[in-house]
Amino acid sequence: MEPRNKMNNTSSKDLFLKNLRVDYEQPQIYSLEDEFSKSKKNQDIKPYCIFFGFIIVLIAATVFTTHYLEIKSKQVSIDISDFEDIRLKETLHAAKAKEEELHQKSAELDTKAKELVVKNKELDSKTGEIKNLQASYDKDLQQAKENIQEQSDLSQVNQRVVQRLAKKDQKQIEKIIKSYEAQLAKKAAELLRLQDQIKDNENKTGDLKSYQYGLSLYVKDKKAMGCIIDPRQHKNIISYFVRDPKITTETIVNLYRGDDDYIGQLKLVPDETGLRVELSDTVKNIK
Repeated sequence: MEPRNKMNNTSSKDLFLKNLRVDYEQPQIYSLEDEFSKSKKNQDIKPYCIFFGFIIVLIAATVFTTHYLEIKSKQVSIDISDFEDIRLKETLHAAKAKEEELHQKSAELDTKAKELVVKNKELDSKTGEIKNLQASYDKDLQQAKENIQEQSDLSQVNQRVVQRLAKKDQKQIEKIIKSYEAQLAKKAAELLRLQDQIKDNENKTGDLKSYQYGLSLYVKDKKAMGCIIDPRQHKNIISYFVRDPKITTETIVNLYRGDDDYIGQLKLVPDETGLRVELSDTVKNIK
């Protein structure tokens, strides 16, 4: 039994002390360069391959996406009907604007036509006045011609009377001649007066036309129915009206100086001479 136990003890020691043997050989020297060269040889290149592969894939994806978007942008379809709708709307707006402008021009033409009708009526009224003045002038002229003819006939009568009385007393003849000469001088003076009156009427007619034209322009500019010419006699104010008011009863009208300066009121009184203007109510002195 003892040899066996001894054998087991020896085996156990050899088993546990096997790795504890001290190597007394000379130690090796550590070289840094050798270690670096070994590490370079043993270095793993897989991470580098993965990184560069990712970069390549990213570049390829970018190029593909750009190319795809370019193709799609070239293939974008444009609906021309949208532009046609826009053009149609613009055309409708322009047509509506032209229609409104046409209505405005038509209204302006209607207003001008009404103004022209009013002016034509005023012109007809003025033409009637001018015709009346011309008739009066023609009448005066005819009367003057008749007077001249009468004077001519009277002269011939005088000559015949003188011839008949040639045999009578010379003094009586001279007396008769002087009497007829006085009559002739009177008639000649009357004839000259009538001629002067005719010329004066012609001048007054021209002046009257000028005054009427100026007053009409002034009253139209003030947008009034008339104006005062001489207000000194408050019971019979001299005034001018663009048209005949055609008033049959007493009428009160307001009087203004300028556009809005109220002066007072006038009373329009129809009488046998036509129309008399009186001062009804005065706020300010009329100058």
